[in-house]
Amino acid sequence: MSNNVNYTYSNKEDLYAAVKVSPKHSFVFILLEELKYDKYIVPKGFITDGASVPRIFWSFFPPNRTDYMPAVILHDYLTDQGLYEEADKVFDEILDFLEVGLWTRNWLVGSVKLYHKIKYDTEW
Repeated sequence: MSNNVNYTYSNKEDLYAAVKVSPKHSFVFILLEELKYDKYIVPKGFITDGASVPRIFWSFFPPNRTDYMPAVILHDYLTDQGLYEEADKVFDEILDFLEVGLWTRNWLVGSVKLYHKIKYDTEW
């Protein structure tokens, strides 16, 4: 999952460029190259279904919106590792770095934290 090296990006465009995905099937993507961020490495071949947004909200928050795709990939990977609180923290951090609007960011982060609180009894 990680090592002691920190992978940083000088700007959001570099992070967007690091995300190489291909559609696997409807709303599911496969990572074509490993994605590195901070101390994390998401392996090539990782599969994401994007943001787990209820369909009723898709017109406002599409599950695979490119604005937040790097954050979603890291979040999905970390939650698959059982690192729910860390995943939520990194998710918020990346959304901020990507300059996702504050309202959208708060809604997305609040949603995943609430889901993790309900399902896994994590910190709020």
